[in-house]
Amino acid sequence: MDLAIASLAVLLEMEGGRCRKARVAAGSVAPVPLRLYKVEALLEGSTVTEKLAAEAQRLATKIISPITDIRATEEYRRQIVRVYVKRGLEKILG
Repeated sequence: MDLAIASLAVLLEMEGGRCRKARVAAGSVAPVPLRLYKVEALLEGSTVTEKLAAEAQRLATKIISPITDIRATEEYRRQIVRVYVKRGLEKILG
């Protein structure tokens, strides 16, 4: 059996250079998987720049409520979500 330390899913619908729709969800960083509504609101209607991506990373780490357990620490899970937000946005935007 595999158990995730942390996971993140990102969906962006772009119109030109602007994000028309954003969906961001995180798993294994709270009692149940959760949508990061504040991150979505930050991205929607905006041009995704490095500065905006950094703000999305910061906001995502504030929203989650990870625990320390046998698989990972709270700090590690916060850091990996930060990395996953950046990677997700970079992968989608190229």
